[in-house]
Amino acid sequence: MIQRLNQRQKADIRRGFRENPLYQYLNEVCKPYESELPGLRLSPEEVFQEVVAAVDEMRRVPRQREQLCTELWERLYCDLQALMPPVGEVPRQELQEGVSLILSALSFCATVMGKPDAYDLMTLLFIVMEQHYPRHWQFVHERITNDAACNRWMEPLGRWLTAYVEGNTFLTNGYGELGEAQAGRADEARTLNIYNNAPSHFYNESKFENTRYITGSEPKWLQNLNI
Repeated sequence: MIQRLNQRQKADIRRGFRENPLYQYLNEVCKPYESELPGLRLSPEEVFQEVVAAVDEMRRVPRQREQLCTELWERLYCDLQALMPPVGEVPRQELQEGVSLILSALSFCATVMGKPDAYDLMTLLFIVMEQHYPRHWQFVHERITNDAACNRWMEPLGRWLTAYVEGNTFLTNGYGELGEAQAGRADEARTLNIYNNAPSHFYNESKFENTRYITGSEPKWLQNLNI
């Protein structure tokens, strides 16, 4: 379930994860949306928590990863809608943009890991977003995966995520909440030690070089995505 954060919680996340590549990336690309969606006011810290919570949930129940991805849009949309009283005050488009932002960030995480099963999840997330927010989600995705962001974050983020997913620690609890900042820093330190020693496994020719397998049976809109 999505969690709205108060100012102190946001500050704790900023301090506790300021060296985390995922938080740094999301803070860079998601910050403009906080002011551009004035009704929703979805902060980078909230996006970070939801992306990490989704990653952790898939790690806890790997056999249900596809089902989790398929259900994630409606779950996030309904949770956000319920948390924004009075009902109907936040425009539907803002809710759609907010959910697209979270799922686009999650799909980028799958991409940078450079593994076939992660690409399958990325493709599934694309399909889910197309079903619920046709075409418009692509503008969100393209914006947060622009060339500058990819060039800056693709390799460090991929290394950190690979080390984190293959590790045995979780940054969120069973309710999708990030732990206290101090605990987060402790888990972060252990993961960063692995991350710093992890080998690079990325291509340099194109920001999404490894996604060229997406051809053939997928919908035409997916084949034509400029990624």
